[in-house]
Amino acid sequence: MGRTDQSFQRGCHDYCRAVINSWNTFWFKPQDPFAMSMIRILVGWMSFYTVLVWGMRLDSMFNVDGLNSMEMINNHLLRFEGPFAQSFWYYVPVEWVYPVHYLCLAITFCVMIGLFTRVTSVLSLMILVSYAYRARYANYGLDQINAILMLYVCLANSGAYLSVDRWLKSLRTGKSMLDPVKPGVATNIAMRMTQLHYCVIYMAAGLGKLQGDTWWDGSAMWRGLANAEYQTLDMTWLAYFPWVTEFITHLTIAWEVSFAFLIWRPLARPWMLLLGTGMHLSIGLMLGMWTFGTCMTFGYLAFLSPYFLRSLFQRLAGYTPALAGNADQQIVSAAPPLVSETRNSPRAMRCEHVILLDKTVESAHKTTAEFVKRNLETTLVQTLDELLDQLEQDPNAGVVVNLQKLSDADVETYFTSLLPMNLSDRPSVTLLRNRHTVWLDRVSLPDYQRILLLPCDRIDLISELEHAFMFVNELATDHSSLANRV
Repeated sequence: MGRTDQSFQRGCHDYCRAVINSWNTFWFKPQDPFAMSMIRILVGWMSFYTVLVWGMRLDSMFNVDGLNSMEMINNHLLRFEGPFAQSFWYYVPVEWVYPVHYLCLAITFCVMIGLFTRVTSVLSLMILVSYAYRARYANYGLDQINAILMLYVCLANSGAYLSVDRWLKSLRTGKSMLDPVKPGVATNIAMRMTQLHYCVIYMAAGLGKLQGDTWWDGSAMWRGLANAEYQTLDMTWLAYFPWVTEFITHLTIAWEVSFAFLIWRPLARPWMLLLGTGMHLSIGLMLGMWTFGTCMTFGYLAFLSPYFLRSLFQRLAGYTPALAGNADQQIVSAAPPLVSETRNSPRAMRCEHVILLDKTVESAHKTTAEFVKRNLETTLVQTLDELLDQLEQDPNAGVVVNLQKLSDADVETYFTSLLPMNLSDRPSVTLLRNRHTVWLDRVSLPDYQRILLLPCDRIDLISELEHAFMFVNELATDHSSLANRV
């Protein structure tokens, strides 16, 4: 009985420790700020646009006797929403309305380009809230989601990438290559809060819709599309196909209610985000609410891996957004050759340097010793961020990654982002356990990205690494021959 009690206590202790570790990892694991930097640009642009649009009717909206008069504000807003519904516009004299408005435009523009980001992001949040409360009866969901996202932009180190602040830092230091951007806990908290806020928004929207009969009988979507007040496109032809609007109605409800649960599953996440993007863009296309629908999709970047976004940005823009925190440098070239060397085109490499990611101390020590015996310079790293730093510092190094001690989140990031993007032109060997093999069905690996199942001999590891370099050199030779023929 005593042994049973000890086993039960040990199991409870291990379970509680696992829960605590998962909680700490979820909230307090340092996160790269690239995703929040992109959100800063997009939300800053939308904030600038919103303030600019308010200025088109500034007298009507913000004058004492305008559409939202101070009498109305005092009698209704402050009375029913309390003393926290504050706005600096309550205290701006009439003669200062336009100068203050222009100053607000300048501040929101600064946060968009990343100038004095820490200060201008906080000021932009105050501006958005103040405009929304001063014109309380003329705003809608766009103003609210703008302020929500700007709040989390304030929390994160959102000026770390793609910003004037970073460019000015490179000028001040005189360095063409800045130190790597360090992942931060505040950035992770900002991303997690954005994710949870979206879950709450969609769950509240879904449960609220379920209180209406039209969402149960499937006619809600048709009523919205047939409403001439919001109609951008004439969709009344759908009256002949009622099953279409009924299907869209029920799909919308199912998506909103299930978002808070399925978005955390790696396989379901892309589909949930794709459905959400389609829904919001359809709102803009059919109901004319482009700004709201577009702004809602900005927050989806918080659900994507920063590593994936950085690599994707580099590929699409032909631009290096400081993958390891280096100063942003645009790649400028002459007329492109007929056969160009892209990041996916491997180049000839010699097996002289290996970057080893292995969090198992004994294994890392023995593997490093084996590499040194074979005259291979070895750099040992402990995290994916350190691996990215080393990849930028040595473009000719091979890579060996042991997944055994990595968290599930890091394993997901490795297979979905680092392996197909950052290691796409590198000879590499990935060591994994049986539980990791499910990822092999979801990725397509070239011959120079080798896989070894643990446990294995280090001789096998050396052999696979040599094969990886051999394959990458063969591909580079074939590519060079093709270029010469062209």
